[in-house]
Amino acid sequence: MDTRKYISAIMMLAAALFLTADVQAQNIENRVNALEEYVETFQPTLIEFSEELQNNIQKYTKGLEQSLQNYSDQLQEQLNTQMKSLDKKMIVLDLNNPAFQSIESNAGNFLISVDRVEKLPTGEYRVYMNIGNYNYADYKGFKIKLLWGTKFYPGYAQKVEEWRETLTGAEYTFEGYIRKGVWNQVEIDIKAPDTSVLAYVEMELAVMSVELKAN
Repeated sequence: MDTRKYISAIMMLAAALFLTADVQAQNIENRVNALEEYVETFQPTLIEFSEELQNNIQKYTKGLEQSLQNYSDQLQEQLNTQMKSLDKKMIVLDLNNPAFQSIESNAGNFLISVDRVEKLPTGEYRVYMNIGNYNYADYKGFKIKLLWGTKFYPGYAQKVEEWRETLTGAEYTFEGYIRKGVWNQVEIDIKAPDTSVLAYVEMELAVMSVELKAN
């Protein structure tokens, strides 16, 4: 075989191998670049998906909590209404609502309205209450009985009887008058750690004496 032809064949083969290797290296580099671009675009997409999923979960949770709260408030209102309708001698006060309501005592009916609530330096809460006397007599000396605590949430494991056992009670005696034809303001101090245990307040009223004018 001719030496020149042999050398030329070897050089052509080496060139072909080098060209093939270069092409393969270029293909590998292109694939690596494509993979890097995919990773760069995929990571923000994954982050956006995660954030969107988290926001949707938070919205769903808030909506569920609001629905449960609304349902609980409706049942609480129904419970209060049923208890009021059964016995006007006991009423349920809303310390955030100044609207008056009627209460039945041992000597007639009166109107009750909550004026405001203040927190005292001692940590107690002072309730400013108005007693409206639309009867034709003045009353001297009276007692107010209160029961207070957290709201009752129907649907939980706790029963009504068990919840009522958690209520705190106190009786307040007043020696002053409930004058006829006017609102009579009364101040009551309640020992409570915070307003959450004043979400439910029951009240009963009893008078000790009545004063009527002689003919």
